[in-house]
Amino acid sequence: MEYTGRWCREAVLCRAHGRLCGQACAASAGQWGDSFGRLVDGLPVCLVRPGDTERPTWAVYQHERYLGTVHARPDGDGLWHVQSAAEQCRNVDDAVRVLRRPSSWPRQRQRVACWARAVLADPALLVIDVQIAGLGPRAWAVQIAAMDGTAGHS
Repeated sequence: MEYTGRWCREAVLCRAHGRLCGQACAASAGQWGDSFGRLVDGLPVCLVRPGDTERPTWAVYQHERYLGTVHARPDGDGLWHVQSAAEQCRNVDDAVRVLRRPSSWPRQRQRVACWARAVLADPALLVIDVQIAGLGPRAWAVQIAAMDGTAGHS
């Protein structure tokens, strides 16, 4: 199978992103074929539309291993929906990355969330957020915020 880009190539602005985006987004997915291949992070994946639908839905395979199913909603929110994870992605490559996550992902994510809650609960914690405008040596601070560990306990 030839690995094609399947990028949004509309001469007009992308409906999903409001600009010329160059993404493999859901806005143009209705024009894609029944099967095609892509390289996602250098690894080939094949996307195959199930025979019982004309909707922009594809089963994703990597090295003949079924990863899962992704749905595009070109007239909806312009996002890719990953069926098994109930997640939404801006482009099909990100949706494939979600499908590639190891089975331990939910447990690892939960452990990291518990760690973060413990760190943020420390009253000695001080968080400083500096928002800047511009880049390089001519950048300037437009907003500075500081929050200690007791701010979230009101």
